[in-house]
Amino acid sequence: MGKLKYLVVHCTDTPPSMEVTREMIEQWHKGPRDLDGGGVRYLGKTYRSRKDLPRDMIGGVPIAHLHGRGWDRLGYSVMIQRDGKRVELTPYNNDDKITSDEMTWGVSGINSIARHVVLVGGKGPLYDFRYHFTEEQDIELFAYCKLTILRHPEIVIIGHNQAAEKTCPGFFVYDWLMDKGIESFGLKRRRI
Repeated sequence: MGKLKYLVVHCTDTPPSMEVTREMIEQWHKGPRDLDGGGVRYLGKTYRSRKDLPRDMIGGVPIAHLHGRGWDRLGYSVMIQRDGKRVELTPYNNDDKITSDEMTWGVSGINSIARHVVLVGGKGPLYDFRYHFTEEQDIELFAYCKLTILRHPEIVIIGHNQAAEKTCPGFFVYDWLMDKGIESFGLKRRRI
C-alpha cells in the first residue's frame, strides 16, 4: 500500500454519557447499507435485497437488522474509551508501511498512508477538547501521539476535519497539539 504519513484523530460522534464498544463500531461500519435505487452493500459486496444477505451476525445481532456503512473493514485502528482505555480495533505492526490488512477506511483518499485513532464522544459543535472528552482521554491521546511520533518522527497528526468537510473530531487537533507542546511539522489549521 503506502508509507505511513498521517495519524488522523476522529470521534465517534456520540454523547458524553454513551459508552462505545468494538462491536458497536463493527455494526456501524460493517453493517449493511441500503443503496439508492435498490440493493444492499455489505462487506464491500452488493446484494439485490436484504433477503439475499448472508445470515451473518455482528456483535450478536443479525446483519439483516443492522444499518451501517457496508464496509469490508473498520474505519479506525485504535479507539480511546471515556476512561482512557486504548482498544486495538484493527491490528497493525509498528513499521512505517500500511499493508492491505492494516488499512482502515477513516478518510477517503489517504487511507493507504494513514492510521486512524478514534475518541469516544465528540457529539456537538466544533469546540475545545475538554468540551467533548475526558481528562483520561486527553492523557491517553497525548501518550499515543508521543509514542507514534517516537516510532515515526515525520508523521503528521491531523483531525478528520482537516482532511474532509467534517466537524470530527470536535476540536482543532493542531491547537491541541500546540497546547501540548507537540510539533505538528508546520501543518496549520488548513485542510490537507
